[in-house]
Amino acid sequence: MVPAFIDAALRGVPLTIHGDGEQTRDFTYVGTLTRVIADAVVNRITDLQPINLAFGSRTSLNQLVEDLVPFLGFRPDVVHTEARAGDVRDSQANNDRLLASFPDVQPVPLQDGLRATVDWFRSLPQYQVCPLDGGHQPTSISRSTTVDFLGGVALAALTTWVMLVTLVLRGTDPGLGAVLVTAGSLAAGTVAGRGLHRSASSQAIDLALVGAVGVLVLGPLYRGGAGAWPLSYANANAALAVQLTALAGLRSFNASGWRRAGLVGLAVLAYGQTVLSQSVIGSGVGAGVLLLVLWPALGRLLGRVTPFLGGVIVLGASAVNAGVAADLAWAGRASRWFDETRRELWAAAYELWRGSPWVGNGAGAFSEATPIPDADTMMAHSGLLQIAAEAGLVGIGLLALVVGAGYVLAARPGGSAAALVAMAWTALCVHALFDHVQDFAWVMIAAGGLLGLASAGELRKR
Repeated sequence: MVPAFIDAALRGVPLTIHGDGEQTRDFTYVGTLTRVIADAVVNRITDLQPINLAFGSRTSLNQLVEDLVPFLGFRPDVVHTEARAGDVRDSQANNDRLLASFPDVQPVPLQDGLRATVDWFRSLPQYQVCPLDGGHQPTSISRSTTVDFLGGVALAALTTWVMLVTLVLRGTDPGLGAVLVTAGSLAAGTVAGRGLHRSASSQAIDLALVGAVGVLVLGPLYRGGAGAWPLSYANANAALAVQLTALAGLRSFNASGWRRAGLVGLAVLAYGQTVLSQSVIGSGVGAGVLLLVLWPALGRLLGRVTPFLGGVIVLGASAVNAGVAADLAWAGRASRWFDETRRELWAAAYELWRGSPWVGNGAGAFSEATPIPDADTMMAHSGLLQIAAEAGLVGIGLLALVVGAGYVLAARPGGSAAALVAMAWTALCVHALFDHVQDFAWVMIAAGGLLGLASAGELRKR
């Protein structure tokens, strides 16, 4: 049972349990078995009756799966089938004869045995993942790496396009700095997330999360005001809180017991920051993320469908954003949801785009065209309209490729993890449609880190 579960998990195949999984078995580590047999041979211990090589413990199959999670580093998918006819419900060996013949034998604790067995399986060539920087890789990993490369190319192409348009039409402009910060932060976060998954301990990642959430939550309480430290902007604080909610939730899927409870509590605390920030948008888009943290079964049900649903949501929200900006009749009711300042900024960005629809006007063009010359309104408060005004339809197309690549990374782990990461990516994309949260480096680093952790988890899993 244990080897079959580990083999299936490391191959990315769902674990099959016949029945409800509450049937129990008495597991004995193979090292204990071999020591007893060797002792019997060396000391010429014989018995005319069979001896049960077990220690009288009982562990359900569901609990066995939970116990494997910390050593696998991810939560494998489980498929329950019909119970097999004649299958023993509970198995617990009588070890009286064992202790009579081998009084000094001591069982290896189940947790220690599982850790050693998983480590042994991972040492075998068929379960090892080749480095990402070259060498032979399984086909699925090669395809995944190709998608990673194409996603990076799309992000680099978008950045290069904005720089090119700006240099040709405007020369050097301070607006280029914001573009480089956004793209660089997302890329750096993704690389860091993958690196952390491979090199950092679980405790180190969890402690870093505790520190980040603590700083984020204490900021408004200690420094005062919804838009207080650390990012000095309410919606940016809320966007960061949503990504940290998902990060804590993703970590909780690989945990059990008190550690899992603590990580779920940390996710709830992080989401609470959106309330402290008084961010209606942040609370709204983050609600779906928190739901999937608290209800992983829903995520397992949705699985890799969530990225497609997320894409539909982003497309719908983009249509609303553009419709309000263009003052279309069908968007009249939706325009009431947004304050007058946003509507005015969006209308200005739309008019700026109409002047050069294909190539845009270059980074920094909106800050000159803004109808409200204020420090907080030098951006369009919409990532979509900002790109449209400054990089045109070509920029929008490249942006769509970047968003799509994010969904591909999010879908990697499958199950509840894919649903959660895809929902967090959707939350960021929707939030960025109605504010300029993408201009804050820590928001993009957190979002990239979440994508990196998810994709690295899939590679380790396979």
